[in-house]
Amino acid sequence: MNTFLLYLPLFLLSFCTSAEIKNENSIDNKYNLHIEEINFDLGKSVFSSKVVFPYSAAWQEDKLIFFNRFENSFDTLNFNDRQYKLGKSFDLEGPYSLPKFSSFYLRDQELYLFSGDKFYFFDQEEGSRKIGFENGTENPSFSFLHKACIQCSDVVSKVTVHQRNPDQYFLEHIEHLIRGDIYFEETPFNEILLKRKLKYSSSAYSISSDPSLFFVEFSNIGIVSFDFDSKIHLMKSAGEIDETRTFEFKEMDSEKKKIMLPENAGVKEFLEMKKEWDNEVSFGPIYAVPGQDLLFRVIKSQVYDLSTDERKTFLQLLDSDLKEVLITLLDEDAPDLSGEYFTLSNGIYLAKHTDSEDVISYYRVSISEAF
Repeated sequence: MNTFLLYLPLFLLSFCTSAEIKNENSIDNKYNLHIEEINFDLGKSVFSSKVVFPYSAAWQEDKLIFFNRFENSFDTLNFNDRQYKLGKSFDLEGPYSLPKFSSFYLRDQELYLFSGDKFYFFDQEEGSRKIGFENGTENPSFSFLHKACIQCSDVVSKVTVHQRNPDQYFLEHIEHLIRGDIYFEETPFNEILLKRKLKYSSSAYSISSDPSLFFVEFSNIGIVSFDFDSKIHLMKSAGEIDETRTFEFKEMDSEKKKIMLPENAGVKEFLEMKKEWDNEVSFGPIYAVPGQDLLFRVIKSQVYDLSTDERKTFLQLLDSDLKEVLITLLDEDAPDLSGEYFTLSNGIYLAKHTDSEDVISYYRVSISEAF
């Protein structure tokens, strides 16, 4: 059974890309930052770079595999030969059609699909098979909290799972989920996450906005961070906080004081509060820098122009002891950043907004020590 054929591209579209050296400078005489723009021409493919699409990093191969909702296929961006490859189109209906999903995970030659409270194993001979939550709960009410990408670096670690009743957040290793060996790990951050959750309920419907928790393992150390807080927490194996690092950013406005939504608030107050929180400083996930004993994350400043939603974008670099070694503004050398990023073996990739629907653009960032 060769499930790899599910996402192996069938043919190559020979669309060349252009690469432009944007900048190479020395920061504090310690590190060189090299930024290069890479563009993929979608050509005649039925796809739009303006839509949000699930994607997964094939780290060793320096490829990005993404789901093309228009072609119903898994396509490939190859960052070595800089070619776009169109994949096989799946049936829209029937036993071999793909269930609805918001993200996916590629494990060896297997494909797993995730959507809300459901996840599936897809087989080209048998179609999709739903994998259920067990965990000894008669009526589980769980959902995954993840964005378009589960596998964004060389390390696939844990995802956040939310239980609706009672309201609680857990961590679960992705490998445990797909094996059916489900054991939800309680975290010491539940109270922090609940304070950053916005929720509105009525007799007709309910809406909510959950915070993001990022977990990564680096040199056998568990590292936890959030999208709303500068702090980085080092975790013991038992799930306890071993140490917390706090960072100040002189280049950016201070983080706003968080104000909770009143219990009797209406939908208007919910939307206003959500917009206010969305405009705050935003911290991205932490990944290892390829080829270096370093970590990094991308940070978005508060919105400083409400008419355009403009922000400043920074790259924060940390050493193996989680001490900051640099923070630098990216906007001058890498303008129009979307906020999405991932790593491959040959660099850090930052997604760029483009005016054309027929072009997908990224900045490749390489970091090296200055001599």
